[in-house]
Amino acid sequence: MPPYNRRLRKLIHILAGFPALLLRFLPWWGMIVLALLFLAGTWFLHPRHRLVSAFAKPEDRARGFLSGVRNYFLSVLLLVVVFGAFNGFYATVGWLALAWGDGAAGLIGGSESAKLPWSRKKPIVGLLAGILGVFIAIIVASCWSSASCAGLGTVRLVSFAALAIAIGLLESLELPLDDNFTVGLSTPALLLGLSALGV
Repeated sequence: MPPYNRRLRKLIHILAGFPALLLRFLPWWGMIVLALLFLAGTWFLHPRHRLVSAFAKPEDRARGFLSGVRNYFLSVLLLVVVFGAFNGFYATVGWLALAWGDGAAGLIGGSESAKLPWSRKKPIVGLLAGILGVFIAIIVASCWSSASCAGLGTVRLVSFAALAIAIGLLESLELPLDDNFTVGLSTPALLLGLSALGV
């Protein structure tokens, strides 16, 4: 088997966010079907398969399945079930944030990069990349869902930047919860909080 390629895994993680743009055209039940199809597909990704093994972690190879990929699409399913019922925008932004924010955080910086003082496993540049990824995800989801970026004033952009920083810091913590759930679910939850405050 080829050696594990962490950057390839994170690149796929980022690219897997683009189907979130389809949610705008689907009813709630359609979002759930799409998420279920992706989640079901993870059962066919065996770490020892030639096309899969390059982005399978050593522990995935030992277990015989891709736990991170399953958690990714389980998070997507939770997003569409919980937030898609309220508004498809929140499911879209959560999916994009988990793909681009968490993905960028893992893609940038290697073992030689300077680490965060509160998390010796995560690089500082990874935190910055994750914040930027979440911020871009929020902007793209906002423009895509309304088919216009006209409503993005200074106050909203500053609020989105603050939210992205909060999500990035949350992702940087060494929590027992998988980052897919942390980033994916907290982004729409905090956006709902901002909306309730009238932002």
